Amino acid sequence: MTKTIGNQEPDITYLGWSGFRITGPEDSDIYIDPPKGTVFKDVPAVIFITHGHPEHLGGVLDLLRRERASSTTIVASSVMCRYLRRQNVDPGVRFEQVTAGSTFADETGVWAEVFAWRHMPLLPPGIIPACRHIWRLLRGWRKTTSIIRMMLMGPCRAGEMLGFVLTVGDGMPVIAFGEGLHRHTRPGELGGVIGERMEAVLLVAVEPEDVGTLPSLLDGSAVRSIALYEPHGRWRDDFGMPHADLQALAKELRQGGKQVCCVP
Repeated sequence: MTKTIGNQEPDITYLGWSGFRITGPEDSDIYIDPPKGTVFKDVPAVIFITHGHPEHLGGVLDLLRRERASSTTIVASSVMCRYLRRQNVDPGVRFEQVTAGSTFADETGVWAEVFAWRHMPLLPPGIIPACRHIWRLLRGWRKTTSIIRMMLMGPCRAGEMLGFVLTVGDGMPVIAFGEGLHRHTRPGELGGVIGERMEAVLLVAVEPEDVGTLPSLLDGSAVRSIALYEPHGRWRDDFGMPHADLQALAKELRQGGKQVCCVP
């Protein structure tokens, strides 16, 4: 299911998992980590890949294997570009390798600054919660095996964890921090990316264990508009794991003056 985020300019649509579509200028679209099942319009597309975990690659892999990906540009780390080139069957696809500190621009008016981030922890804090998490994975061994198989069929390395400050035409910047805002993120890491950008949309992936610590991190940032989403909600459903209370987090952030929306 897709959902348009507020009435922002540019138009931002949540695609599930950690995937987003941004309507670009001149009949073009920008995608971030499009998940499997993404419907790509028949217009030029720029696809930004944050890293190589399988749920971030499903949509772009389907597109590259269809022989209909001409006029598509893939922006990713060198590891991801090498892997995706091997999957590609359309010689018209353009691959742009980027790394933290570099920039990207194209003729349609898309501009991106690239930065690095640290991935959110895979296990919850504390011995008992971590053991409970592992037990749920073992109990759902069929689904766990499917995920492991999917990872083995993908790239051998996830590559750099890359985030993007995207400016599309004259619209406000969209800051895609991947899955790098969590309880171990230092305020300086976020502040160094956002700077003084008050008029920007910050996309924030939320795990349940980080709900209590994110307000202090986000309240101190300059950005006013925040979109909250739960990147691994489908897997949490499969394993009977608790979900993040996005509404409670949004309420607390709004009390601090932020404009917040939640997407399922």
